[in-house]
Amino acid sequence: MATPEEAVMRELMGRGHALGQVQMKSDGCLTFDYFMQTMKIVIEYTIKHTHQGLLEIQTQRRKALKDDNMSEFKDLVYKASNWEQLTTRVIQGNLYQSLRVEPAAFAKSQN
Repeated sequence: MATPEEAVMRELMGRGHALGQVQMKSDGCLTFDYFMQTMKIVIEYTIKHTHQGLLEIQTQRRKALKDDNMSEFKDLVYKASNWEQLTTRVIQGNLYQSLRVEPAAFAKSQN
């Protein structure tokens, strides 16, 4: 559920490769601008993939709140949050792997 379709993943990777050569600083981090450009792509594709499902969960969540079913409400909050975070990680991982950015370089850049 967190992995976009193969065609979408190819499009995502194409967008990343269109940025050109990976831009690294001498300390092993991605340059700020390059990191921001790639993260914009990650966020865009996360939103595309999760938008409709999050709207559906929102409707369920509001109904649970209206029905005073806090247990279901909390479960739906966690479900939405976890799904969106996992989707972001899947998209990030695939994009940076296709760009041949080492996980350590990404983590250092993120910090």
